[in-house]
Amino acid sequence: MKRTYSQIDMDERRKIARWRTAGISVDVIAEKLRRHRSTIFRELRRNTFEDREMPDLNGYYCVMANDMARERRAKLRKGAFCFYFRRLSNCGWQLTPERRGENGSSPPLGTKHPPHPHAAA
Repeated sequence: MKRTYSQIDMDERRKIARWRTAGISVDVIAEKLRRHRSTIFRELRRNTFEDREMPDLNGYYCVMANDMARERRAKLRKGAFCFYFRRLSNCGWQLTPERRGENGSSPPLGTKHPPHPHAAA
């Protein structure tokens, strides 16, 4: 039977933070959560809070880790990387015939387009 993938949730992050504070090793945490140890190491590496001005605050905090992971997932969503296309979808603006090529496709590379109607001048 094939195992399904599931992301670490807030409850698991609370347990990781509590057990790391108690000094429990990553191997034991992984065994208790029924996750691979590399998953726990990756979670700790990606979502550990670091402050250069106040290094005493450095560490793994479940709420901060959850926020960091959520922000990272939001950046990877389709269309999130392109501000121009997000603006197009939000305002319902469509390509006009001047912006399209003669046959309805995108214009050739290097062709100048008129400015977007909502773009700052």
